[in-house]
Amino acid sequence: MENQELQQKYMEFQLLGEQMKQTQKQIQVLEEQMTEIVYTQQSLDSIKDLKKGDQILVPVSNGIFAEATITNTEKLIVNVGANTMVQKSVESAKEMLSQQVTEVSNLHIQLHEMLGKIEEELQGLQRELSKSGE
Repeated sequence: MENQELQQKYMEFQLLGEQMKQTQKQIQVLEEQMTEIVYTQQSLDSIKDLKKGDQILVPVSNGIFAEATITNTEKLIVNVGANTMVQKSVESAKEMLSQQVTEVSNLHIQLHEMLGKIEEELQGLQRELSKSGE
């Protein structure tokens, strides 16, 4: 393998390595989103046990809570995007979260497939580069 071709293969190897790191980061973000969705689903399930007038802690920020009194256990205010809030039933909100789980799971699968292809390409390039170094 001539020097220019070797340099090109090495650059391709580096780019694929970077793409692999980015894909791994995206997978991690999706896994964090999935954990958050599952936690939210569990929280919605616990709303069934609340009654009007019950005191709860409402998260304001990470690790910061405000005390609140439940006035309605039938409806929730849900951000549906573009800073638009709508009232939804607990069941409707749970359905929305189930759809999100499906979407995140599908993306997770796609990213893992992409990661597998990148790893295969990297291994192939690594073999080529190893042979040229012999």
